[in-house]
Amino acid sequence: MDDVPLLLAHMQRLGLPTILDAHFPTHRNHQGLSLGFLCLVWLAHILSRADHRLNRVRPTDLTPTTLRVDGTTASGYWEVTADGLFQVGHSKDHRPDQPQLKVMLATLDPLGLPVALDVLPGQRSDGRLYLPSIVRVRTSLARSGLLYVGDSTLGAQGTRAHLHHILTSWELAASLAGCTGE
Repeated sequence: MDDVPLLLAHMQRLGLPTILDAHFPTHRNHQGLSLGFLCLVWLAHILSRADHRLNRVRPTDLTPTTLRVDGTTASGYWEVTADGLFQVGHSKDHRPDQPQLKVMLATLDPLGLPVALDVLPGQRSDGRLYLPSIVRVRTSLARSGLLYVGDSTLGAQGTRAHLHHILTSWELAASLAGCTGE
């Protein structure tokens, strides 16, 4: 017979779920099993396996070809300071009265695995925020020939020209250094 039901019954008889619930209250939005009972199941699993070590995930060789780069804003009732993140700028939320910050995220497509994240002051335009993220992704992955997907701001002529200049300079520097960047 498996030992998990035996362990669960013994821990319930000891009143462990009630003790845990008394000392660790759950959030008011929590529904379903109590935190104490969830911990009980987890402890039963650990005791049953007799192994509490972290298990390593099998190494995966990701060969990304497409990256999605996009920006968004977060606005709120914050105090604007000269060197703070929350600044007044063009609001995508149609709230020009609220200061905001900008968030740029680059993810592997189609996995949605984050590769780069930038949190920046909110008065900046999105067009200038794509380039640093793309350069960091390219440096991090050490690969050329990637497809970067974004919204219409990434497709603006000035942004594309600046990106072409940066990537051409990168290719030139890599060839002069004797590496291909692949």
